[in-house]
Amino acid sequence: MTRRSYMVTPKRRRLISEALDMVAQTRRRIDPDLLRKARQSIAVAAENSQKHESPKPSPSRTENIARQDYIPIDRNKNMGTILKFLEMNPGNASLQKEISRFLGESRP
Repeated sequence: MTRRSYMVTPKRRRLISEALDMVAQTRRRIDPDLLRKARQSIAVAAENSQKHESPKPSPSRTENIARQDYIPIDRNKNMGTILKFLEMNPGNASLQKEISRFLGESRP
């Protein structure tokens, strides 16, 4: 994937500066003790959820995993591969139509 670069125009620079000033003003208005307590609460909650959470696969997935002929499918990885292939072949309209049709049919 290519990295996007944006031109920093004077208007954009001004908007960024105004946004950062608003953030700074908001931070100054928040009580530091309240912010510290909120951060601690979030950290404790995250810690507790990791300790008590045990991921349990759904029964259908468990049954599929038990089968020897089951191959797990990573949809995100497949989608990334398809998108990369389309980027590499931008002029192939028939391929793009076929993939669009296939993706439209495969949606749950």
